[in-house]
Amino acid sequence: MRLPDMKLLLSLLLLLLLAGCSSFPFSSSDAETPPAPSGKPAPHSQGTGVSVAPEARKLIAEAQQLWDDSWSECRNAPKALEILDKAIAIDPLDAHARLLRGRALADLGYYEDAFDDATKSIRLHGNALAYATRASILQKQNHLEGALRDLDYAEKLDPEEPLILAVRAADRFLRGQNGSACDLLEQAGKKGLPGPWEKALADGTCKK
Repeated sequence: MRLPDMKLLLSLLLLLLLAGCSSFPFSSSDAETPPAPSGKPAPHSQGTGVSVAPEARKLIAEAQQLWDDSWSECRNAPKALEILDKAIAIDPLDAHARLLRGRALADLGYYEDAFDDATKSIRLHGNALAYATRASILQKQNHLEGALRDLDYAEKLDPEEPLILAVRAADRFLRGQNGSACDLLEQAGKKGLPGPWEKALADGTCKK
């Protein structure tokens, strides 16, 4: 495949790699804790990095509705960013909101800010999905070796996280290892992230 085609392919893949937002390992809390007073962080569920402030959780749920049905692309990234800014203002320690805002920022091309939010999410509640998400942002910045380091660490935390396979597939495509890349996309689909594999089949990039 010619280099210009590879760049286009990577762009298409990276729109799909963050699919699975609905499977984030953050659980909303139904606790009846009121929002914290202005200027103070909202209370958190112990050890989860997830706010128990109802107002923050409501805003995060509202932002999630702006992603399409396959969770592959945000229909209105500026609006999502606006909503998530409000949620983080209420609770700057919510890891879920940080990771979602990182996705919205990456969609808008603000990769450094997206990286910062993903890193903050990792510090608040480091898990495989957060590291794999940051790896995809690093790929967009062409920091391929840094992306691989994040993927290796994500795999140590949870080798069953399908986003790891999808982001690794994008790396293989960039290196011209198309057959291996397609195999990884198929595996990701079997583990619960079918979007990139279905897209690759539909456009002829991969074949069964």
